[in-house]
Amino acid sequence: MAKLPKIHHLIRYFVGFAVIAFGCYIKQILYEICLLFLGPALYIAQALKKIVITYVWALPSSEAVNYYVFLLPVTLFYYGLAAFQLKQLWNERGKVRVLSLAVFSGFLIYVHFTAWQHLMGYFGENP
Repeated sequence: MAKLPKIHHLIRYFVGFAVIAFGCYIKQILYEICLLFLGPALYIAQALKKIVITYVWALPSSEAVNYYVFLLPVTLFYYGLAAFQLKQLWNERGKVRVLSLAVFSGFLIYVHFTAWQHLMGYFGENP
């Protein structure tokens, strides 16, 4: 089996992609596609917001708070963590690497597609 090159800057690329997807989401450019990429982060940010408001302190309910206090940090963390895990799996050796990458990639695709389906059902065809 040929040795694949190591990936050194995958996290940087994923975080850059997350910033672009976030910017397109808040400007509502290609909204349906942005929901596909930001679906899990939207769910995590909403859950985090509910926990913070319930147990820590009350925050004003505004789009700026929703976007920049909750969604942007969660999106950056989510994509950074996913890229880190992909990088770790890619840099492994042996046949288990292929299986691990396939399973993790399949899981990410499933989670994003399922979140997208639910969000499109919630927002409808035209948000």
